[in-house]
Amino acid sequence: MEWVFDTSITMAWCFDDECTARTESLLESLGGRPAAVPGHWSLEVANVLALATKAGRITAAAISREIKRNFRDITHNI
Repeated sequence: MEWVFDTSITMAWCFDDECTARTESLLESLGGRPAAVPGHWSLEVANVLALATKAGRITAAAISREIKRNFRDITHNI
């Protein structure tokens, strides 16, 4: 089964204060299978990360780490 994730779910994986057992379960359920995201997803993610960096919630190094860790299975837009 292919999953379709929106920005609110995928961004929860990057911020400890937004992560829940359910969002972690969704990430683990991918198990290396691809997930689809809406066409505008990358723009929304870039905006969230830029604002979070400006607010001091995340560093550039953490962004790089989270992208490599959490978004490797995001393969295409719908």
